[in-house]
Amino acid sequence: MTQAMATLHVGDAVVPLGLLWSRAVLARYLDARERGLSHRQALGEAGGLLAVFVPSLSPREAEAHAERLVCHSGQLRLRPLAAAS
Repeated sequence: MTQAMATLHVGDAVVPLGLLWSRAVLARYLDARERGLSHRQALGEAGGLLAVFVPSLSPREAEAHAERLVCHSGQLRLRPLAAAS
């Protein structure tokens, strides 16, 4: 089991490698939202990146983990940024 695999559950302690990829996944989600993608599309992009870091995850699992990371971080954006202000 790699260090990245050990941090898939948001409630678990985050080791340095997990912290790096969780930040990257969150950044991918936020970037996608800023480009005007829907919440679901942005999660797809974030999940795709997570699947690169943890190739044993299926696309569906990667997207679900990405959603948990986004929700846990407090960065969840269901409306486009322009409409939110």
